[in-house]
Amino acid sequence: MTSGGLAVRQWAIMIQPIFVSATTGDLGEARDIVVGVLAAMGYRTRVQPTLPFTGGDLRVELRRLVDECASVIQLVGFRCGRIPATDDPVFGRVSHTQ
Repeated sequence: MTSGGLAVRQWAIMIQPIFVSATTGDLGEARDIVVGVLAAMGYRTRVQPTLPFTGGDLRVELRRLVDECASVIQLVGFRCGRIPATDDPVFGRVSHTQ
């Protein structure tokens, strides 16, 4: 039995996508499996666009994508995503996948 609040949260997650993050070099296949399982369960997903990114600041685009999502699943492996030329004002030196 679920409370009304939990049912509303589950409904909101199914309406809003889930952002699935992973470095393609070591966990791209696992990310694709997670996306497939979530889709089979009725969830919509978003993933980071395939690099190279030729637009402006990739961090701005990623923040926009993540902000549109109800939650984030981040798969952590042995590789690191591309590191921006400038440090993030809040988090310091981090890769795009962090």
